[in-house]
Amino acid sequence: MPKAIVKKFRNMPHFPVSFKDKDCEREIQMTKKLFLIGCLFISSLFALIQPVEGSSKMPNYLYDLDQVRYELYQTNEGKNYNWLFFPGGPGGDSCYLRSLVDELQLPGNVWLIDLPGNGSNNNSSYSDNYDFWFELFPRIVKQFDNPIVVGHSFGGMLPMLYPELEGTLKGCVILNSSPVLWLEEAVAYSKQFDLPDLTEDMQAFIQNPNQETFDAALSACMPYYFPKETLCREFDCQAPIHGGEK
Repeated sequence: MPKAIVKKFRNMPHFPVSFKDKDCEREIQMTKKLFLIGCLFISSLFALIQPVEGSSKMPNYLYDLDQVRYELYQTNEGKNYNWLFFPGGPGGDSCYLRSLVDELQLPGNVWLIDLPGNGSNNNSSYSDNYDFWFELFPRIVKQFDNPIVVGHSFGGMLPMLYPELEGTLKGCVILNSSPVLWLEEAVAYSKQFDLPDLTEDMQAFIQNPNQETFDAALSACMPYYFPKETLCREFDCQAPIHGGEK
């Protein structure tokens, strides 16, 4: 788990886990693994999605000093809102949200935002520093008047980490994501159902990312997302996750 997230949780008064208590060391480690699992699994789904372009054929991108990319996709009459769309993944390019925005016709300005290293926004020295994302998010929001965050999947998790933004935001819309911080419940669930330890497979992928280690890590994640009876057993199901045949 990025250090910035741990710091955020530690400073949130309603988060019950003490990071100084040795008795909860196992829970902390599992929490870190679960966050990585979630990002890994959701990112794998986005790898299969073909972006659906909206009506904008030639996007005009703006960049700030941190190389956050902004696309002012629409400006409509009505109230003076700034709608800030954050895509899922992490890794999904914000362009897949264009068709949704076309349907909504929201009042005010509609921005599609890609953090440095996200989607096709890879022209940045920060591309591999994902801890930096968690420093950027509140700065992005605070520079807009009347901001409304619209987060899909992983993008919907980001606002949950910043209770201090409650007085800044005019609204927060979460699409296909959890409306609460779910890590504590995930840790309890893994203990209740005795889910397997993922340390070896996750570390192998982190230290040597390639298709083989990715497939192994993704396979290890499956018991966290699907009922045991729906999963193939190793001796009767050998199909690679990325689409090969048995």
